[in-house]
Amino acid sequence: MQFTQEPISADKTDLSISLHGAATLFRHDSVIQWYVQILVKENGNQDFAECNTAVERVEKVGDEWKVIFRKSDEHSDYWWVDWFDAVMVACGHHWVPYAPHIKGFEAFERDRRGSVIHRKQ
Repeated sequence: MQFTQEPISADKTDLSISLHGAATLFRHDSVIQWYVQILVKENGNQDFAECNTAVERVEKVGDEWKVIFRKSDEHSDYWWVDWFDAVMVACGHHWVPYAPHIKGFEAFERDRRGSVIHRKQ
């Protein structure tokens, strides 16, 4: 999950070590939060991150992915579209690797062996 030039802190919790051993790769969520903040704020990546935003729809159109976003609060409801070469579905932290049912997912993996992996891999 880390960039080679921006490694995640090696800090480990006692709980993580007790569950997964001394070589555990799991980090406390506060360590990950700090890592992302550093990447975004201190390295000039503000234009590549969007917080408090919902992904409403992801659709393959030709060779690109059309992604519809929504940001709303009590005063506004703003929607927009962005286009991408690739999309990664991040379902959150799960104890056992899990991939949600996505139409066409199995055929995509069958046609492009090894291109679909869980983030734990």
